[in-house]
Amino acid sequence: MLGKQKTIGLLILAALLLSACQPIVAQPQAPATNEDVEAAVNAIWDEYEASVIAGDIDRWIAQWTEDGVQMPPNEPLVEGKENIYARVAANMAAGPTTDFVITPLETTSAGDWAYSRGVYTVTFPLGDSGEEGMIDGKFMTVLQRQPDGTWKIHRDIYNSNVPPAAAPETDVAQVTDAVNAIWREYEASVEAGDADRWGELWVDDGVKYPPDAPMLEGKEAIVNNMREWMAMATASEVTITNHTVEVAGDFAFVRGLFRVDAELRANGMPVIMDGKYMSILQRQPDGSWKLYRDIFNSNVPPAAAPETDVEAVIEAVNAIWDEYEASLLAGDADRWIAQWMEEGVQMPPNTLPRVGRDTIYAAVSGFLSQYEYTDFVIENEDVEVDGDLAFARGAYAATFAAKDGGDPVDIEGKYMTILRQQEDGCWKIYRDIFNSNVPPAAPEADIAALSAELHQRFSENDLEGAAEMADENIKMIGYGLGLDLEGREQFLKFMQARKRAFPDITVEHTNLVVQGDQVVVEFVATGTHTGPLMTPNGEIAATGKPVTLHVVEIHTWKDGKLVNLIQYQDPTSPLRQIGVLE
Repeated sequence: MLGKQKTIGLLILAALLLSACQPIVAQPQAPATNEDVEAAVNAIWDEYEASVIAGDIDRWIAQWTEDGVQMPPNEPLVEGKENIYARVAANMAAGPTTDFVITPLETTSAGDWAYSRGVYTVTFPLGDSGEEGMIDGKFMTVLQRQPDGTWKIHRDIYNSNVPPAAAPETDVAQVTDAVNAIWREYEASVEAGDADRWGELWVDDGVKYPPDAPMLEGKEAIVNNMREWMAMATASEVTITNHTVEVAGDFAFVRGLFRVDAELRANGMPVIMDGKYMSILQRQPDGSWKLYRDIFNSNVPPAAAPETDVEAVIEAVNAIWDEYEASLLAGDADRWIAQWMEEGVQMPPNTLPRVGRDTIYAAVSGFLSQYEYTDFVIENEDVEVDGDLAFARGAYAATFAAKDGGDPVDIEGKYMTILRQQEDGCWKIYRDIFNSNVPPAAPEADIAALSAELHQRFSENDLEGAAEMADENIKMIGYGLGLDLEGREQFLKFMQARKRAFPDITVEHTNLVVQGDQVVVEFVATGTHTGPLMTPNGEIAATGKPVTLHVVEIHTWKDGKLVNLIQYQDPTSPLRQIGVLE
């Protein structure tokens, strides 16, 4: 067998030894005669032969250009001098060549290009037997003249005159023995409860198709699945019986029957499984066989689903709600979360879903650290059951208050909850959504927007609309102006007086700060003095001069109405700007 492998390797080596290179841009050279080109190409073939016999890959690769292309038979082409070097170096390392003869039959040139076709023979030792093997073939090579006038191989394609050896006839009986040995190890490792030992029967990229479950891809997933099964059950006897084995190349297709006698670890209940299988095994590089694909199923029809005792489920659900209520009233988040599955999802109103028991626990424990329930009642109205799922809906009412003081809050609403039966038969909350029967309180007014609207109405001469935004008993103090007004009518008269003196006056905010129910506004008011300006010393006639005022106001809002306005400005600034004061 070793001799055959050596011979095949040398045959491939010999086939890879003829090569070519892509062109590179060359400078024009003086025309060469065909005889000159033929002599140069023959010299390349002489060096080609000698370097192969010497096993000198560096000397051999010197015959090629950098972008040569080699097209060996029965495999993809090889591009580039570096890739050709790596490939043939590996083949040279596989064994020596006793003799190599290249016989060109025709060499023709055209400018900087030449092609050569011919035949070759390669002689090589057959292992340590002293015998020699020989292959012969034909080639056609394109060469290119280089800038220095030398020639190098550009493209090369070749093949053998010897037909490929016939594929060895498969020994089906031998493969059947190997498959049966795999099944014996399969049985023994399952009976031993050794998932790792069992996993050694599989290729790394194996695929298993168990019944009533998703397929398992990859050795790791397959072994983990078997480990889980072994954790649940102990197999006392496993029997696999082959019916047929068919072989195609490196694959064996087998089918047959199986039986497993086991018992559940939890309660010792006996379990018998018998069924059929079809498996594909793959021959490995070392000649062994391993499981590659496997599908199986049972001969026993699935047991009919047991009839659900709906009343018992309703009792279980009500017991959960009883514990739900009691644990919240006790402020015990740990006791409360025990009613939930690990992968539970809670969907409370006005916030994002809480996914997973840890997230739900964090939210509820945080709430219970600040608030305490004094009452909590859940009333089931309907429970429907389908397999291991129960669908419950109903109503709830609760009262809670902040632990640091404050009025109690009453809430009531409705819920719809999905519960799931666990392996031990108990039920737990799986999905839960609820909402309130009480409409949400009206949102607090955006007092910053109210202040902006007030000044916009003033700027647009909608003084009546601006006054309507004020409380009937609004109080206004103007520091610097000596103002102390009260009531909506007085507020309106103040704005009218400003507009009478400066009809085009407008307000532009430069800064705005909200604190509680107050808005602090800095703004710039610009206008033209085209009307009478009232002052403590009398009326000032229009001057037609522009005025810019820098003002700070504090607005206090309550229930959407302006209840207090305090204004700060320099009263002398407009007088200086219109020329009344120096």
